[in-house]
Amino acid sequence: AGEYRLGELIARHRDLAFLELGRSCVLRAYRGKRTVELLWHGIWRYVLRHRFDVLVKDVTEFLAGIEPRAERHPVPVRAAMHDACHLRHAQRIIEQPRKLLRAIPGLTLLEVPDPEQCCGSAGVYNLIQPESADQIGTRKVENVLSVSPELLVSGNPGCTLQIQAKLRDRGLTLPALHPIELLDLSIRGESPPGH
Repeated sequence: AGEYRLGELIARHRDLAFLELGRSCVLRAYRGKRTVELLWHGIWRYVLRHRFDVLVKDVTEFLAGIEPRAERHPVPVRAAMHDACHLRHAQRIIEQPRKLLRAIPGLTLLEVPDPEQCCGSAGVYNLIQPESADQIGTRKVENVLSVSPELLVSGNPGCTLQIQAKLRDRGLTLPALHPIELLDLSIRGESPPGH
């Protein structure tokens, strides 16, 4: 934390290394706030950042765009889908994880009411504005619980931690998985936690 110049240097070398590989894309499962990128000034840095960002895809975005090869086994569970703000609002990745999850036999995918609402984590928002984040998180948990899920599906670990904390405040637990973890369970023919 606070090592912006070092972070910028590491990010620049990472970006150049990936660009030199000549690959068609770089996959990622999680994405956080882009603090270092906000510090990059100058047109060269903008062009480099843009060239690299075009290569980077969320793993659900990539997998939803190709034909599945592995057989999906049934996962009979009621799963509430939480959209992380960075995926829904910034990257517009909404349908891709749902497409992957709908292909799992036996899975009941539940839409959480008011899906565009933040969970209150928002990077470090829950640390710098804990009272507001608590209120936002409480509303999100009420919406999650309103669909009576057996499992929470979230593409962001910060969201998962925030929702889990608000559930614990109520004395409740709800297993949680990343969409790719749930897809992996289906491919391996295994049950989700608690089942």
